[in-house]
Amino acid sequence: KKIILDGKVVQIGANLEKALRAARDIPEVHNGMRIWADALCINQTDPEEKAFEVKRMGEIYQKAERVI
Repeated sequence: KKIILDGKVVQIGANLEKALRAARDIPEVHNGMRIWADALCINQTDPEEKAFEVKRMGEIYQKAERVI
């Protein structure tokens, strides 16, 4: 499935598509709450960035108001 992210077309998997569609129904998201999706927020083609962000995932998830 293709989506538009920051004005760019991005290919996503079926599971992420399903999660993003479900997130649209969450009132906080509808009102502008940010969503973190690893597949979109981390440059999957950059091993250094992936390694850096993986180290931060515990902190990111701890600070999250909601995890789906």
